[in-house]
Amino acid sequence: MDSETRSEHSEEEQNHSEPREGHERLPPTIPACQRALLDLIEILNPHRKNGIGHIPFDGDNLLRKRLEMMRMFLWMYVDQKQPHTWTEACDYTVHAHQKGGYVGRRLRQWTRSFVEDRDDLPINLYGSWNVSLLDKGDLAKDIHSHLQTIGKYVRAQDIVDYLAQSEVQQKYELKSSISLATAQRWMHMMDYRWTKMPSGQYIDGHERDDVVTYRQTKFLPSIGELLIHMCAWQDGLEEATDEPHPRTQRVILWFHDESTFYANDRRKVYWVHKEENARPQPKGEGASLMVADFVSADYGWLRSRCGTESARTLFRAGKSHEGYITNEAILRHAALAMDILD
Repeated sequence: MDSETRSEHSEEEQNHSEPREGHERLPPTIPACQRALLDLIEILNPHRKNGIGHIPFDGDNLLRKRLEMMRMFLWMYVDQKQPHTWTEACDYTVHAHQKGGYVGRRLRQWTRSFVEDRDDLPINLYGSWNVSLLDKGDLAKDIHSHLQTIGKYVRAQDIVDYLAQSEVQQKYELKSSISLATAQRWMHMMDYRWTKMPSGQYIDGHERDDVVTYRQTKFLPSIGELLIHMCAWQDGLEEATDEPHPRTQRVILWFHDESTFYANDRRKVYWVHKEENARPQPKGEGASLMVADFVSADYGWLRSRCGTESARTLFRAGKSHEGYITNEAILRHAALAMDILD
């Protein structure tokens, strides 16, 4: 259960006597809501004293989310071009924020109270210091810097240990550290995710001096000269252009790439029922099969006109199979592609 849900339920007993709108109480008047909306906008985006620009909102994330819902609610209610009733405006706001009926009732209570008293804000009564502390000062920046010093494998427990240090507690006026659950929530707030590390491009001499020199002085300038003779594509459609094509014959750019598939490739993250038992898994990735081909935006996969010849090749890597890819194999593949194009 997240902090917002806990906070709302912990406050429920304090508001159980609030009558539902449309039953015993009439909604606030349009002029009163218009004035409240202007004040609410000023709270969320306060102007600087010199009148130029705005200053950051001074409050925790949960309070800001509630005030933003109230702002949208009032905006829908006072809009004369597309008028909505009090309940309709609330339902639209709740639906837009993917909330349920309970939050809708609370939203009407918060908004009515604010219209009647500007000091009556929907303050988070559950663990407010845990939510707001991360937004104050340079704590998030300090925590992030500390995690970077740990290395690749950081934990939520590292935040707990960091805040337990006396000098950190003295700097941020803390009496104790936070719980592990709060630290895990902070990891999400700081854009950390518990997931597999994303894979990037393989590096195999890409930044070697001679490779960089060739790429910058030969390859990229040549591609730049050829671009004016090529078709431009957007979402599978050829883009219309008024630029003249100096040559009568178009230049077609063919790309080469390969993918390797393993016998034990499988999806490892999915919804698992609680009654499902563990199953034995094969060790290692298993035998591999590499598929290499040429493709262009103009013609797709490289095939002969009759369809009998293809530039696609299959390669089974390994000492017990076909060995490993060599320069000679790549040259043979390029020669095959040129024969098909001829």
